[in-house]
Amino acid sequence: MKYIQTTFAHGNGPYSRMVDLVIAYNDIREKNGQERLPAVFPLVPSYAFNGKEPGSRQVQFMKETAEEAKGKDFLEKYPYELLVDIEQSMLLDKVFYKGSNFLEALLAFRDSCRLNEEEFKSIIEKGRKLRH
Repeated sequence: MKYIQTTFAHGNGPYSRMVDLVIAYNDIREKNGQERLPAVFPLVPSYAFNGKEPGSRQVQFMKETAEEAKGKDFLEKYPYELLVDIEQSMLLDKVFYKGSNFLEALLAFRDSCRLNEEEFKSIIEKGRKLRH
């Protein structure tokens, strides 16, 4: 099966726009007689919301964005269109800036970047563990 692989920066706006773009792209595909493609979003941990399941804020925000764009029944009609990937989130967690010393964070990013890229390629090659 084909997937749309997404990536985005920090904050609600970027993954909200990705939800909008995925839906618009799939609407065009569907209009042209092609199947809708599921989109995979890295699950971003919710550090600021202690006690909640990691990514719960992102999942809720993505749901609200989809409902605003296409109505309350969109996710019932297309339950596998917006998927979150826990494995990718573990890779992102290694490079996200967490408020420590900025120089140390940049050096850690530099040092782990190549390794993370290889891990990401491995995830893509062997398939994904998907959760929606």
